[in-house]
Amino acid sequence: MEEVSTIVRGLILFAALAFSQQAPPTSTEPATFHHFHVNVIEPAGSMEYFSSHNGAVKVILQGFGVGVRTDKSYALFERLDEDATVKKWPTPLPAGTLPCTDADRCFEDARSRLEMYPPDTGLIARMEVLSHDPAQSRAWFEKHLGVRVGDGKTPIIFLPTTAPLENGTVIDHIAFSYPNISDVLPRLEKEGVRVLQTLPKSVMVEGPEGLRVEIAEDSEVGADAYWCPMDPQVRSSKPGKCPKCGMQLVPLDPGEYVQYPVTLKTVPSPVAAGRPAKLTFAIHNPHTDAVVKNFELVHTKIFHLFVISHDFTFFEHIHPTEQKDGSFVIETTVPKPGPYQTFSDFFPSGGSPQVVQKTFVTAGYTGSLLAARAHLTPDAQLEKTVNGTRVRLDSSGYIAEFKQTLTFTITDEATGQPVKDMEQYLGAWAHLLMLSEDMGDYVHGHATMDSNHDGATQLNLDLIFPRATNYRLWIQFQRGGRVITVPFTVKTKRLS
Repeated sequence: MEEVSTIVRGLILFAALAFSQQAPPTSTEPATFHHFHVNVIEPAGSMEYFSSHNGAVKVILQGFGVGVRTDKSYALFERLDEDATVKKWPTPLPAGTLPCTDADRCFEDARSRLEMYPPDTGLIARMEVLSHDPAQSRAWFEKHLGVRVGDGKTPIIFLPTTAPLENGTVIDHIAFSYPNISDVLPRLEKEGVRVLQTLPKSVMVEGPEGLRVEIAEDSEVGADAYWCPMDPQVRSSKPGKCPKCGMQLVPLDPGEYVQYPVTLKTVPSPVAAGRPAKLTFAIHNPHTDAVVKNFELVHTKIFHLFVISHDFTFFEHIHPTEQKDGSFVIETTVPKPGPYQTFSDFFPSGGSPQVVQKTFVTAGYTGSLLAARAHLTPDAQLEKTVNGTRVRLDSSGYIAEFKQTLTFTITDEATGQPVKDMEQYLGAWAHLLMLSEDMGDYVHGHATMDSNHDGATQLNLDLIFPRATNYRLWIQFQRGGRVITVPFTVKTKRLS
């Protein structure tokens, strides 16, 4: 699934979680901090990082977005616009700026700076915001929302500056909530607060000095929201088809974005290389441990399984068959002794899209897992011929952390002409699996088919390489009833 199961290290921008601040006695009903909304390179990777490093729970809040939760506070992530210019926090540091000793925990743009705290502290993060009048900015929150900020006990601190204030591209907005906003909005408008945008479960208002503040209704979200399981950022209030991949949008009940445990049993055990083996998978509910039996259909299948050798010489994309007891079974043959990785790609109904890895080692292998690890060499020529079909890979550059389009030009080997017998494969013109050399970054994406001005047949796919490292790409498409798999190896780099 594109952009769903990638593990990103060190590329994530974070916001603050976990606080509920009461103001001193006031006629204004105090609001509760709800979330920060942050534009990041890879939302799925941000969720994975903070769940594994800080114990936060992955969530999908219908009407708000995806992110992580601590108690009742959230950090929600949206994909950073590929053309966005991210400006740095001003130097020298504004007066009152608190030191940040670990650069990996500090993230910034032209208006705000976030510092992530260690897990054992009271607050998970702190936000500093530039202001021409910090006292007046603090007064805005106390007057209209009944909360006191900037006293060192809350995540928001206003710092003085005389420089022009710019809108940041990283920290999109901050949100506070009420149990019901129907009575709050008329009061805010009467107090002269400007409403910027009305959303299904909240309103965006203009805070002090143009700071965007969302006023949200913190109640359980209704079940009338739909989204695309392949492109989670595509959401709708009614059923329909995804404008990006054409999949049917599916309803998603509010729920935690938690991993579903998967068990794998093999017969024989251990698997014997060169001989058929039966793989049996069982998917368990993360709360009850019961075997899950209801799944969403994703590109014509409810279970996509990838089996890949640790040295990347063997690749298989297959689809286990569901059994009456809820397990999934498939038979396969691996070619040589060694360790193999399985990637179970599925979408449990009422849950979240999942990719779960398991490892099995064949009989007769005596080496270590480290010794079997792949050491990829980037392809010198990104044009290959497989089964009479020539495929050329083009890109604007393999740059880590930036969205880019990969273009695969397809021609017939015998005639040199664009192929005209392309057929959809599993509900898409092409499937692509992207895997980093250490198997840490995984993307299962889908391509569209177009013709350029010369009439060439092209498969186009947008993705983000999370890191600067070597990646193997397997592009799969179908022509004349035959599925063709073409591997490419590329090396990504960071912009200096």
